[in-house]
Amino acid sequence: MNGYEVLARMLQIEGVEFLSAFPAQPLIDVSARIGIRPVICRQERTGVNIADGFSRISNGRKFGVFTMQQGPGAENCFAGVAQAYADSVPMLILAGGEPLTRQGVSPTFEARRNFQYVTKWAAQINRVEDIPNMLRRAIIQMKHGHPGPVLLEMPGDVMRSEYPGNVEEYKVVRRRESLASREDVRELIEALLKASSPIIVAGKGCCIRKQRKNW
Repeated sequence: MNGYEVLARMLQIEGVEFLSAFPAQPLIDVSARIGIRPVICRQERTGVNIADGFSRISNGRKFGVFTMQQGPGAENCFAGVAQAYADSVPMLILAGGEPLTRQGVSPTFEARRNFQYVTKWAAQINRVEDIPNMLRRAIIQMKHGHPGPVLLEMPGDVMRSEYPGNVEEYKVVRRRESLASREDVRELIEALLKASSPIIVAGKGCCIRKQRKNW
C-alpha cells in the first residue's frame, strides 16, 4: 500500500464517511475505492465550507475533512480555513504538497508554512512511515482543548512511497474530557490492580482528603 491508501484506510478507521474534495488529488480515488464517499465541489472555498458545516452540526463529535491539490488548490481555500479558525471549528485539512526535492523552490506554495497562522496546528508528512503518528497528532490537536482546524500537508513523492507497516494497527484517537469519565477511571483502576509495583506521581495541587478514621 502506498501512502495515499494508508491514509485513506486510517481515516476510515477514524469513522470518516465522506471526503469533501477538489481535484486533482490522488487521495480522492483511493478513498472512494474503500467506501469513503467523495463530495466534489466546484471551488476550494466551497469544499472547506462543506467540511466546516459538517463539523458544526455535529458539534465536533464528528469532524469534516477537506482535501485539495497542491499550489493553487491550497491557496484558494485559505480564506475558508481562516473563517473556521476565527469561529473555532474543528476540521481536518489534507493539503497536497510539492515533492520534498521542490521544497523552498519559488514559486511553489507550501501550505504548512502559510496556514500556521490560520490553523490550530499545521505540519507536513516527511516520511511515509510517519503517516500514522502525524494523523494522530493532527486529530489529537483537533479534538482536545480549544477547537480549531488543523492541516496536514502531503508531499506527492512521500505519499506515493510504499508503506512498510500494518495499517490495521492504527488506533482511533479518543477524545479526553477535563473531568474523567467512568470508563477512564475504570481503566486506571484496572491498570493499578494489575501492576506489580505501581507508582503514583501527584503534582502540586493534588489534594487527597482523609475520610473519617481510615483511608
